[in-house]
Amino acid sequence: MMRCPRLTLLQAFLVALFPSIVMGGASSSLSAVAAQGYSRAPQEVSETKTTQRVRIPVTLKTWQQVSAVDSTGRETTSRIVGQPVSQILRARIERSNEFYLGNLRVKTVPMRWLKNSHQYQVRLEVFQSAGQSKQAEESLGSVILTGNIKKQPDGLYILTGTARRLFRSKSGEPILDFTAGQPPVEAKSTDISRL
Repeated sequence: MMRCPRLTLLQAFLVALFPSIVMGGASSSLSAVAAQGYSRAPQEVSETKTTQRVRIPVTLKTWQQVSAVDSTGRETTSRIVGQPVSQILRARIERSNEFYLGNLRVKTVPMRWLKNSHQYQVRLEVFQSAGQSKQAEESLGSVILTGNIKKQPDGLYILTGTARRLFRSKSGEPILDFTAGQPPVEAKSTDISRL
């Protein structure tokens, strides 16, 4: 009577996914899979210490089309501003990033970083999902944000400087009011005449 080797949970999962492993060489194939390191739990991939991130505050205001029928039976349409939505994007300083905010996709593309003067410039490209299946995307445009970055106590940088753009549809109606960045904090001056 042939005794079946005891399989780990991961090996059993691999056998279920790839039955050809078992068919091809029985236990020798399983031991080959185990020798490659697949039987161990996956190790966490830690970020290198050189990966630096910057916080980019973003505020979005969308326009929604509203239709109403008046007492005479005529349909009137108008556009109203929705509630502003604020998010903080944590982007890598030296690489492109993509963020999904509802039906919008924001791609950050770093353009310039002067480490000595702490100046940073990034292009934020905005795309909107279109169609019933929301798989097609339409480019709304981009915003270039230039400002200074300051290191925070938690190790992240924050970008001070603002850029704003109103995106419009092809017919000229507003779609999205996009504001990126944070205004620089001004030092409070002491007014001696009030003392």
